[in-house]
Amino acid sequence: LVQDAVEANLVDEIRHVAGDSAMEMSRNLARFEGILTGTSGGGTVSAALELAQTAPPGTNVLAILADTAERYLSTPLFDRIEADMTSEEIAISASTPDTPPPPIDLPAVSEDALAFVQNQNSKNKVLVW
Repeated sequence: LVQDAVEANLVDEIRHVAGDSAMEMSRNLARFEGILTGTSGGGTVSAALELAQTAPPGTNVLAILADTAERYLSTPLFDRIEADMTSEEIAISASTPDTPPPPIDLPAVSEDALAFVQNQNSKNKVLVW
């Protein structure tokens, strides 16, 4: 997939993110945004934020986080997070209803919707990570 994208000139730039930065962003996403992702997700968001700082106004930056951090919970990535909840976390947990929201009733994808997305993508720069 990556080689195909490079050969088709779909890759404008590759950015390197240091492991420590990727881990810190993963922790911050979990701590401040409630997004549980591994170091690849942390690196993706770090690079996207770096790019957004210099991107022209109106540029859309899309960061896709392809996995969760479930397999990393017992690794150094999250070793600073205690296994047991604090009293504050327990209070927040107790204030949240246990019933999940109802499923979203989405309409079928129409030809008009596909044409709209293709038109928007051709007119506006969209960065996919």
